[in-house]
Amino acid sequence: MTERLRQTALVLHALDATDRQWMLAQLNADDRQQLDIHLAELVQLGIPRDSALVEQLLAQLDGTAERAGQVASQLRAASAETMDRVFADEPSWLVSTVLRIEHWAWRDAFLERMDTSRRDRIARNLTVPVPNSMATAMLARIAPRLDSVQANDIARPAECKPASRFAQRLGALVRRWL
Repeated sequence: MTERLRQTALVLHALDATDRQWMLAQLNADDRQQLDIHLAELVQLGIPRDSALVEQLLAQLDGTAERAGQVASQLRAASAETMDRVFADEPSWLVSTVLRIEHWAWRDAFLERMDTSRRDRIARNLTVPVPNSMATAMLARIAPRLDSVQANDIARPAECKPASRFAQRLGALVRRWL
């Protein structure tokens, strides 16, 4: 983990201060504290900010750009029910980021399905634009879960789909336990 933190700190160090602060704000307090220590060390050692590190990271993400386009197509065809299952265990900031990528046809119905507290946390940031590289990364992040949910939908006959939201959540909980 320490090596990953150091690599992450190097990339964050290379970012513009505003972008760096935004990225750090997305992390939990423990990770942010550890990264702050590494970032302070880089400044103390006089390590120059190397934008090539950011470019290398973005080049790695280029391979995910094609997959992100496929995921975006899948999301355009998705339903609010499907997205409810895809985002069930995802943090609010990730859900908000994906919702900001474009105005998905299912977005309003999806937001109405969730509890008020979570909906409010997500809705607070829906007007902030998402940079293309961030959109690519977020779509790549949810791709495996989207594939899994859609594969499960295909495998389940229509007559077996639960009628209520409670039954859907209970089914998801039981699948996690197994």
